[in-house]
Amino acid sequence: MSDENKLNDEKNVEEKSEYNTETSEEMTFENNEYEKAKRFIKYGVPNVTEGSIIYICLTFLFLTLGYVTQSINIYFGIIFTEVVILGVVSYFIAKYKKYDMNLTFALNKPKRGTVLRSIGTMILLYPIVVFFNGLFLTFITKYIPVPENINAIPVPTSFFSFIISIILFACLPGIFEELIFRGVLFRAFDKLKPWKRIVITALLFGLFHYNPFNFIGPFILGIVLGFIRYRSNSIVPSMFAHATNNSIAMCLSYILSDKAAELETANELDLAANLSPFTAIMIVLLYIVMIYAVYKLLTNYPNYKENVSVFSVMTVKEYIFIAVIILISLIIMSYMVYVLIHSPLLKS
Repeated sequence: MSDENKLNDEKNVEEKSEYNTETSEEMTFENNEYEKAKRFIKYGVPNVTEGSIIYICLTFLFLTLGYVTQSINIYFGIIFTEVVILGVVSYFIAKYKKYDMNLTFALNKPKRGTVLRSIGTMILLYPIVVFFNGLFLTFITKYIPVPENINAIPVPTSFFSFIISIILFACLPGIFEELIFRGVLFRAFDKLKPWKRIVITALLFGLFHYNPFNFIGPFILGIVLGFIRYRSNSIVPSMFAHATNNSIAMCLSYILSDKAAELETANELDLAANLSPFTAIMIVLLYIVMIYAVYKLLTNYPNYKENVSVFSVMTVKEYIFIAVIILISLIIMSYMVYVLIHSPLLKS
């Protein structure tokens, strides 16, 4: 009987210890959230209206100065667009508005393994994105002629040009585009539920390329990057993921070299028609396995929950601002489609 009482006492001590630990963790979490809330109030972060205005301003600069500099020299143009337009301009806006940099750009240290998980996710996701982007291309090319210079990014023909391409077309976009879309805009739309923020920023990310032939790929990529950004509570993993995606594209371009342009504009339906039934089945099974692997990787990210982001509900004015910037982007994209359809240079 004494032994049983002793066991019960030990069990009660363990339960009390576990309870105290859980209580301590909850109090620590609440204190951290309270400190974040004070930083929101004291320093501020971009709101929906400010984020929308920033997006419109960057769009204007991208379509004017960015287009001109890239037309003159693609290498200088990319540096100017990514570093100056997206990086420097957004930094000075944040400094002028006295935003809290860590909160605005989510410059938090990611948990161990999150960066490697994001890189692995992109490696598995890349062929899936290419597949859906290919289906989209197959559909729209029936109605919109494909310009000869659709691939504005030059294909690297030497190892030196390959390294330069990785830096300019993979690393720079991975850093500076993420600072805007998974940083400023993701924080600006804080009042929205996480899944709405992820979808809206992904839509704006896809539209911001202003290329009807390159919309679905960035949109799908943006959804996954937004999910990684939210669940990791840091922009660092999404930066690495974005850079990895672009690096894979540059690696394939370098390896395939002369065949890269033909493969990017190839008709996927024609290619599928030439496959044997066994090969087609194996490809389908492989894609199912990759989709499942991506799903498992995404569900294993830290289960971060934001409790301080929503201080008030969205107003009608803020919903209108979001609708307006999406509408403006769609109008610009529609105009580009109209130009492509009616361009005399593309008509036979």
